[in-house]
Amino acid sequence: MGDDGSEMSERMGALSGAVFLIGLAGLFYLDLFWPGILPLIWLTAALAILAEEGWRKGLWILAQMGLYLLGLPWLIAANLIWPGIFVLFGLSALLAALLPPDRPPQQPGVKLKRKRAQPLYDGELPLPDADELPLPDWQPGEAEAFPADEDDEIAPPLRRSRRR
Repeated sequence: MGDDGSEMSERMGALSGAVFLIGLAGLFYLDLFWPGILPLIWLTAALAILAEEGWRKGLWILAQMGLYLLGLPWLIAANLIWPGIFVLFGLSALLAALLPPDRPPQQPGVKLKRKRAQPLYDGELPLPDADELPLPDWQPGEAEAFPADEDDEIAPPLRRSRRR
């Protein structure tokens, strides 16, 4: 048996496929293929995106997708494509400005820059014991383990890292 994540992913894929096929049959039956395929795509992607990305980022992606995949069919039906497309672009930009998807959650004990609320970089690796990480031991002559062909360039010998 697989782990819970892969099983959930398989179930979401099967559910999305089933909803898409049933919805596609309904669109053909009602002769609403275009622009009805756009809301159908949004509907079938919704569960998979929420399961894959989580609630916060998933809802943001669904809101952006919904603006276009639900807004465009409405604009086509109302015959307002050209003035309406600019409204959709504006709403998309407004959503990105008010609720940016990449805003990091506040972590206690992390100093933030005054601009853009990004963590300060102090030049150190994030691991406290980075200097104690094991390095591979290169033996002299390992680079020449395979004989060089006449056409091959000669590679410089491998050196050990100076960091210890």
